[in-house]
Amino acid sequence: FKYAQQNIRISSTSWTKYTIVLTSNGVDSGAVFALRLKNEGTLWIDVVALFPKAWLGVQNGLRLDLAQMLNAIEPKFVRFPGGTYILGTNMADAYRWKETIGPIEERPGHYDIWGYLSTDGLGYYEYLLMCEQLGAAPLFVMNIGLSTSDVVPLDQLEPWIQDALDAIEYANGPTTSTWGRLRAAAGHPDPFNMKHMALGNENCGNKDYVSHYVEFARRIKSQYPSILLVANCDISDHVPRNLIDFWDFHVYSS
Repeated sequence: FKYAQQNIRISSTSWTKYTIVLTSNGVDSGAVFALRLKNEGTLWIDVVALFPKAWLGVQNGLRLDLAQMLNAIEPKFVRFPGGTYILGTNMADAYRWKETIGPIEERPGHYDIWGYLSTDGLGYYEYLLMCEQLGAAPLFVMNIGLSTSDVVPLDQLEPWIQDALDAIEYANGPTTSTWGRLRAAAGHPDPFNMKHMALGNENCGNKDYVSHYVEFARRIKSQYPSILLVANCDISDHVPRNLIDFWDFHVYSS
């Protein structure tokens, strides 16, 4: 039984995006989405996304039921990306926000520590937009060159530090700036006015955390002194007080 059907005419031999609308004439929790070829041939397919109506009608937006539940608790802030997701099993798989913006079919995705590939469909832009729609402050978490297995040496941190600076420019910069222009092109010319950034995630036992934190914090405070920085443990005995605004120590108990 077919609940909905559309035909797509393949008109190109290069990678091409095709979009259709399927309107079901029934409800079936066991229904299957299928792509079938009318004629014999070879077809390469990548990034198949089947989206229901999104919250607030946003393109590539949030799933309606989850967004409504999140909105119902009226969060004052949203921390993202959460937890070990940002670290990666190694630095090659660490979260890089610049690879999570733009068309979803152009996002490479990355493997997380649980062994599966995340498409990064909910990227940095979608996160900032979600916070704005929820009326919640964004608390963006930056990887500071530490994974669960390896470490970026201090003298090689520059690209990672620049990522943090560029993340702030993307969120808050004018449309005349490099990253502010890309935010505007995504559909949001006004700044998101992000005020908080967390440096690292649960790195307290890592001997390199303090030195890496200081490198990031000095550069961020120099260029963006109003940004409030969050450490993930109390390192006030080792770091100048002006480089720490909050600390967020995670305590686990059974």
